[in-house]
Amino acid sequence: MMNLFCGYVADAHSAKADNARAIANLVGELQKLLSAEVAAHPSLPGELLLVSAPKQGLDISLAAGFFDRESKRLLDSHHLFRVASVTKTFTAALILRLSEEGRIKLNDPINRYLPKEYSVILEAGGYQPNAITVRHLLTHTSGIHDYATDPQYYAAALGSPKHRWARMEQVESAIKWSKSRTLHRGKATTILTRATFCSVK
Repeated sequence: MMNLFCGYVADAHSAKADNARAIANLVGELQKLLSAEVAAHPSLPGELLLVSAPKQGLDISLAAGFFDRESKRLLDSHHLFRVASVTKTFTAALILRLSEEGRIKLNDPINRYLPKEYSVILEAGGYQPNAITVRHLLTHTSGIHDYATDPQYYAAALGSPKHRWARMEQVESAIKWSKSRTLHRGKATTILTRATFCSVK
């Protein structure tokens, strides 16, 4: 019985060692692929890759390229990035689902759905929330200033990188830093679209 037990333990250790080697080989291959991807696209300063597969014993973060090209500071898996436009697709899909359900109309003015405090801020900034539609927000043609490209935003964000920007704070900043009323894409339009979605019960 003891011999049988020892055999099981030895097999388990061997399987565990084999699995560890396989994971190490996989991580090495993934790192090579990631580095090759960055090298093949000079416009990319760097990339991060996260693989989370608990059943396979995988929980790894890999990096390739530079965090800062000027200083040649290498990218590592602990660096933080702005989420930027990643959530736009999800927000738009949710708004369109609400439209399908008849709970929101794309050509309605946004003041029909936004909490009143947002409309007040927009009006104070010279915008007309009774003329800007949900469709304008979704297509980034509302004319609302894109604060995320404003130097003042970068100064504020870099000056306090751990600051969590509230939705209202972002809209207020878009108004405060507004320099034009041209029609263009804008981060604030995404924030307002989310506010529209959240206000629909």
